[in-house]
Amino acid sequence: MSKKSNSNLKRPCSWREVRREFRLAPNVAHLAPMLFASHPRVVRRAIAKHRRVLDRNPKRAHDDLEINDVRVLCSAASYFGCSPNQIALTDSTTMGLGLVLTSLKFSAGDQILQSEHGHYSSDAAIGYACDRYDAVRVKKTLYDSDDPAEACQDEMVHQLMSGITDATRVVVITWVHSSSGVKLPLQRIAEHLRQINEKRPAERKILLVVDGVHALGVEDFELREGCCDFFIAGCHKTLCGPRGTGIIWGSAAGWNRMRPTIPPFGRDRIECWRLGKADIGAIGRRMTPGGYHSYENRWALADAFDFQLEIGKQRIRHRIHRLAQFCKQRLASMPHVRLLTPMSQDLSSGIVCFNVDGWEPDDLETELARNGVIASANPYKIPCMRFSFGLYTSRRDIRKGLSVIQSVGQR
Repeated sequence: MSKKSNSNLKRPCSWREVRREFRLAPNVAHLAPMLFASHPRVVRRAIAKHRRVLDRNPKRAHDDLEINDVRVLCSAASYFGCSPNQIALTDSTTMGLGLVLTSLKFSAGDQILQSEHGHYSSDAAIGYACDRYDAVRVKKTLYDSDDPAEACQDEMVHQLMSGITDATRVVVITWVHSSSGVKLPLQRIAEHLRQINEKRPAERKILLVVDGVHALGVEDFELREGCCDFFIAGCHKTLCGPRGTGIIWGSAAGWNRMRPTIPPFGRDRIECWRLGKADIGAIGRRMTPGGYHSYENRWALADAFDFQLEIGKQRIRHRIHRLAQFCKQRLASMPHVRLLTPMSQDLSSGIVCFNVDGWEPDDLETELARNGVIASANPYKIPCMRFSFGLYTSRRDIRKGLSVIQSVGQR
C-alpha cells in the first residue's frame, strides 16, 4: 500500500496474525462470514474514532461529511481499480439493487432477464421495476437446482443467452449463488452481451447488472468498462467492512440510463439547487442517496478496503479457495453427505453447500451450534447447509465443522 496502514499487521503477515486482528469468540468455529463478518481491529478503531468526533463535536463531523466520504470513495477505487467518480455509496446490497433496478429507464414491454437462482432481494427489486414500468420479467434456469455440483460454464452461458430477445434491456445475475455456492462465468457472459450489443443502437443495448456481494472479499477482480454495467454489493460480509455499508459501481452507459430516485447531499448539490443550476458533479456522488447515515460505520469502510489491500487480494483469493477446496474434498468423501457445490474453483468461490442424509438443514445448523460450530442453513426453496470462509477462517475451524458432520452420520 502507498498509504500508511492503521492496522497492527506486519508485512508479509501470517494468517494467524490476521486472525488476531478479529475479536472472535474463542473455542468456536466461525463458518458463516457470508452473513455477517466480524470487524478487524483497524475497522473497530476507525468506527470508535469517528463516533467520538460525532459525539464530541457533531458540527465538525457535519462539516467533514464530504471529506470523509471522498476518503471512502478513494479507498474503494484503489481496491476496485476504477475511478472514485463511478462509485455510489449505499447501506446494503438490497438498497443498491432496489435503487438501480427501479431507477433505470424502461418502456412498457421491455424485458428484464434474470436467472432462477438469485436472492430474494434481486427478485423483489426486479418485480418492483416491472410493476412500475410495465416491464416484463423473464427467468431462465442455468443449472439443475437439485444437482448444482454438475453445473457447467458452457451450459450456464447458453441457457442465459437463450433468454435474450429484441426486447431485452437488462440482464440481472448473481455472481456467486448463496443457494448453491455456484459461481457464474461473469467474464464470458459479459463478452457475449458485448457481441450482441455491437449490433444494437445505444437505447436498445443490454445492461448487465451484477449482485456481487458473495464475490467481494473473495475473488480478485477489478471493475472496468466492459466487465458489467452495474456491480452492487454490501460490504459487511466477507470484505469484513462495517455493518450497514455498500457500494454501487456503474459504467458510463449504465449511469447514463439511470434516473435518480433519492436526492443526494453535499455542498455542491445544495449550491446547484440554490442557484437553479444543473448538477454536473461526479455521477457516483449524484447517485449516492442523501440524508444522514450511520457515518461512523460508513467512514470506517475506507479502513476495511485498505486492510484487504494490505493483505493482498490475490493472496486472499488463493487462501479462501484453498480452504473451500479442502472442505469440499472431505465432504465429498463422506458417504452420508451430498455435496452441492461444484468442485472446480472456476465454478465456485467461498461458499460450500451440502446436505446430510436424515437431517433437515435447520436442525443441522442447531446441532452444529450445539457443538461450537457456527454455520448457516439457506433460506431458498431447496434448502441446504452452508459453510463459508473468510479472512479469519482456519483449517482448524473447518476440521471442527467436518468432525460434527462426520459424527452425525454415525448415529
